[in-house]
Amino acid sequence: TEKFQSLNQLLEDSFKKNSAKPFSVCMDRWMSYGQLDELSSSLGAWLQGLGLEPGSRIAIMLPNIPQFAVTMSAILRAGYTCVNVNPLYTARELEHQLKDSGATSIVILENFACTLAEVIERTPVKNVVMTSMGDLLGFWYGHWITFAVRHLAKLVPAYKLPLGDGRAVTAFNTAISEGSRMALKPARNNLDSIAFLQYTGGTTGLSKGAVLTHRNIVAAVLQAEEWFTPALKRIGDVSNTNNIAALPLYHIFALTLCLLNMRW
Repeated sequence: TEKFQSLNQLLEDSFKKNSAKPFSVCMDRWMSYGQLDELSSSLGAWLQGLGLEPGSRIAIMLPNIPQFAVTMSAILRAGYTCVNVNPLYTARELEHQLKDSGATSIVILENFACTLAEVIERTPVKNVVMTSMGDLLGFWYGHWITFAVRHLAKLVPAYKLPLGDGRAVTAFNTAISEGSRMALKPARNNLDSIAFLQYTGGTTGLSKGAVLTHRNIVAAVLQAEEWFTPALKRIGDVSNTNNIAALPLYHIFALTLCLLNMRW
C-alpha cells in the first residue's frame, strides 16, 4: 500500500493515466476517466465550499447510475468519508444509519427523497444534494429520461423536505456547475484516514458501520489487481476488459469491483 499515500492518490493517478479512455456506460451514454476526474473535482470543490470539517461523513443514497462514481470520488478527493446507503432502506433503517454515522450531508436520487423527508428532522443532515435519473446522460436525452421516470413510470413519489434549522437542498448539476468555478483543495487524507463507513446488512440486529481506512481500500484494490491481472493478460490487454456491475454499488462486493475498474 505504500505505493500510494491515500486512496485519493490512487484515483487521481488512474484518472490522469486513463483520461481519454471510457470509464463507464449507462443507458448507452459513456463517461471517460477524464470526465469522471473533472466532474468529481467540481463536486468535491463544491462540498469543500460548504465548510465541512475534514473527515465529515457524507451519505450516498444512489442506485447504479453515473452519479455514484462521481459522488464517491468527489467525497474522497475532498477529504471526507463516504457512508454508502441502501436506496431501498425503510425510513426507520435510514434514520438509524444517518444518526449512527453522524452524516451531515447526503447525495440522494429524487426517487428516494420521500423516505429522507420522513426522518431528516431527526438526523444531523443539513445539506442535501438532489439528483434525478438523467442528470449525467446529456441535455436532451437526460431530460427525456428524467421526464419518463417522473411522469410516465411515476417512480418519484411526492415529497416535501423541511428546510428549517439550517437545512439546504441543492440540485446535483447545480453543485457541479458551481464547483467548476472553484478549485479543489488538496485533502489531508493519509492511509490511516477513514474512507468509508460501510454498513452491515443488520440481519441479526441493528446495522453496524464497519470502519474502512484508505489503507484498507488501497490494499484491497491492489490485491485484486494482482489476483486478476495474470489471468486476464492471457486473453489480451487488461485495459480493454469490461466489468459489469450487476450488484448494487453501495454493497462492498460491487464497490470493490468499481474501485478496481477505476484502477485499470
